[in-house]
Amino acid sequence: MNFQQLHHLFNHLPSIGQLVGFAVLLVALFLRKSSVFQTGAWIVLISAITVWPANFTGEKCEEKVEHIEGVSQNQIHEHEEAAELAFKITLISGAFALLYLIAIRKSWRFSNYLKYLLMVSCAVSIFFLMQVSHQGGLIRHPEIDIAEAKGRHENKRERDGENEREKD
Repeated sequence: MNFQQLHHLFNHLPSIGQLVGFAVLLVALFLRKSSVFQTGAWIVLISAITVWPANFTGEKCEEKVEHIEGVSQNQIHEHEEAAELAFKITLISGAFALLYLIAIRKSWRFSNYLKYLLMVSCAVSIFFLMQVSHQGGLIRHPEIDIAEAKGRHENKRERDGENEREKD
């Protein structure tokens, strides 16, 4: 497998893992089940670890893709910038998951606070990972950007039409 294939394999793991982990954390919160919450924390931790190979292969992939005709340097740069931030935030989410798991194991009193920090950091991580995924999709799928631009244009026309009716 080349780096492009590996990047496509690994780049989905952090996003999906954080989403699944967050869903398990939410269910555990409503069920008030510590064991289910710990399972969610493990999922968040493991998915946070997978951000390393996604990042590493992305850097290697850039070297090959940037010379392909039709690939925008600007989109690669935006994806890379978004990926650097998401990488750090996802690692923070993983750190909170690890800290929570240690706190539960050691019966630390502040483990309940870590539970909420973990949930917030996981939600923030999901937001930034989705931004990275979107930016990465734009690199080789220009139809995504075209559909968005068309939607923005149609929304503007609808708003303009409503404004004209209000004037009458």
